Amino acid sequence: MNTQSYNYKPGRQCIHIRKEGQTSRHAVVFIYGGAWVFGSPNAILDAAKHLPYNAFLPEYKVANTSFVKPTTFASCMILAVLSMSTLPRPVIHAITTVLVLALLGYMIASAIPRPVFPENVTDIADAVKWIHRNREVFQVDSISLIGHSAGAHLVSVVVTNPRLGLPTHFIQAWCCVSGLYMYENIRQLHFYKLLQPFVFNHGTKPLINFDECSIDDDNCLNQAIKSAQITNAWPFLEQDSLPPALLLVSGADFFMVDECIKFYKVLQSQGHSVEMEQFTATTHLSIMKYWGNINRLISQRIIKFLEAVDHTE
Repeated sequence: MNTQSYNYKPGRQCIHIRKEGQTSRHAVVFIYGGAWVFGSPNAILDAAKHLPYNAFLPEYKVANTSFVKPTTFASCMILAVLSMSTLPRPVIHAITTVLVLALLGYMIASAIPRPVFPENVTDIADAVKWIHRNREVFQVDSISLIGHSAGAHLVSVVVTNPRLGLPTHFIQAWCCVSGLYMYENIRQLHFYKLLQPFVFNHGTKPLINFDECSIDDDNCLNQAIKSAQITNAWPFLEQDSLPPALLLVSGADFFMVDECIKFYKVLQSQGHSVEMEQFTATTHLSIMKYWGNINRLISQRIIKFLEAVDHTE
């Protein structure tokens, strides 16, 4: 197995994994998750190494999380001191709880003001274009995209949005695992208010003023729909054809299960080739972990799907 890292654009790297004896010229592009705030290709490296296809793992823009390291270090030092303290256990427990909650609050507050749309979408699109331009170098005739969590959402946007100018015939299939597709949630403005820094902000200027916007305000809704053109798949699902899709979801993903079912139904209603499966014995994180084990049902399901769309051998 040969692993190399390339710059597919200034400041953005892509890991390429080439497996010995691999004869298929179909490759898989893995898009990691992380709530649009954190993450790296390393999070999905094991899965990419174990699935029987050559792979690409591009990085993309996430919110600036440089604050995490110093604050985490300081918190760990305090927790270490507390662990050796002679204070009563209830007091230590209370201090630890407050410290952890304060740290999480600080992390969230520090991350939210840094919008990442649409740069994360265009980063992934640029990575696909780069792979296509260098397809003879990498001996790749076609690709499938697989994303988990926020990565699943980004895959759905990249594959369906024709404005990104991707070589559509180069993309043979796409697989989304436990993603948030926000198909009908466009009308749930309180939900979009939570995600506004990621979904609607361009630079520092918000496209929607939620403080002056109600759920029945058609003008506000139209603004939301306009903004969603770059951040959601659903405005583009009426096009003639999309590559075959596989939607997978953990049984413990709660509202994401409903999101997956809605997304599946609307893709199916538009005549697109789509399959869906729910894995009840997994969580949001373990469903990704199990990709790296070919004996797991989810791994076998993905391999079966890829084999069906791979016509390169």
